[in-house]
Amino acid sequence: MTVIVYDPKRGLMIADSRATSGDRHPIGAKRKIHRIAAGPLKGALLGVSTSQPGMGEHFTEWVTAGMNKEAFGTREPEVEAILVKPDRSVFYFNDCFYPSGPLENDLFTIGSGREYALGAFRAGADAFGAVKVADLMRSLLRTSYCVLAARYARRQSDRVYRSALRRCPHHPSGTIRQRSAIRS
Repeated sequence: MTVIVYDPKRGLMIADSRATSGDRHPIGAKRKIHRIAAGPLKGALLGVSTSQPGMGEHFTEWVTAGMNKEAFGTREPEVEAILVKPDRSVFYFNDCFYPSGPLENDLFTIGSGREYALGAFRAGADAFGAVKVADLMRSLLRTSYCVLAARYARRQSDRVYRSALRRCPHHPSGTIRQRSAIRS
């Protein structure tokens, strides 16, 4: 799950760093937000969310080079992106070459965790807190489970199971309800 948040009031773009192949299989960590270092948009911020490995980097290079449609290739980009130009004008891409904008809002969120981040923001969290809440929800609902093959008597296996859940590296608090631990 990706969550990218842009707070126009503070001029901050914040993102998680988990990289997945498709929408579930974790393949490591990566940078999802970039400062454009050259070209006509030098100094702009770009946040890119995509389910295709490598597409985010390709889209970033395309934006850096000036967003020439022919330079991208023959197919539409399968990305969701926020582009913040140096004058802080915000543009939104959704699976196409043409951005919508400039847009005005008190917070911009993209990625599969956008609803969680926006909900946290509306409940009073700042942009950092919004990303943390979305990341926590990902842990609870999608990828955070541990498996323990117990070969002990019932009482001992319950204790071993709870102990393994407390040490589960995917969950920020280290504890998960049994029901959540077995969901995929």
